Amino acid sequence: MSELPNRTPRKRLTREESRAVTRARLLESAHALFSLNGYEGTSVDEIAKDAGYTRGAFYSNFSDKQEIMRELINQGFEGDLAEIARFGQTEGADPAEAFEALARSYYENPENTLWSLEFQLAAIRHPELREAYGSQFDRLRTAISVLVEDELRTRGMTRPERAAHFADVYIAVLSGLTLVKLIDREKIPEGMFAQVYRALAAGIPEAFD
Repeated sequence: MSELPNRTPRKRLTREESRAVTRARLLESAHALFSLNGYEGTSVDEIAKDAGYTRGAFYSNFSDKQEIMRELINQGFEGDLAEIARFGQTEGADPAEAFEALARSYYENPENTLWSLEFQLAAIRHPELREAYGSQFDRLRTAISVLVEDELRTRGMTRPERAAHFADVYIAVLSGLTLVKLIDREKIPEGMFAQVYRALAAGIPEAFD
């Protein structure tokens, strides 16, 4: 009779590790269900069931549905912030092309845009979520401002703090154009986001300085 192969004993999760796994699964399920049914159309029971846990397990990790949405909002901006940081660290990078790439990450992955809209709708409809959304949006706004300050200064903007106005306008235009492209890709040709960036960069200093 052949001997059974030695098996590496499974590591027993600590209470903290087990809690982290449960929390991650609940967040994953909430993300999927909010994307499918919307924040308001998803219940705590549905999130717990989808993750394979009880209602009690949910409330052991999150006080309510608002808390899990706040956590998802906090996580939702990290991808954009990392991408912008990468652009800023690339010597000689063209900001217009960088923003074209950022836009592409949205219209080539529609779920990113849908998530962004879900965040915004939840923040508008639920005042208790506005602070979470606003603080993360401010991080994005600041990151874009820092990225474009030097270029705007060379175009005549003498007060670099006005770069925040550029960030606000560009984010709004980026969101609008992305929605149009998702509905009809032919309406927004390749390179349009970079062209819009250059047009705004040329006009914003004169308008806001």
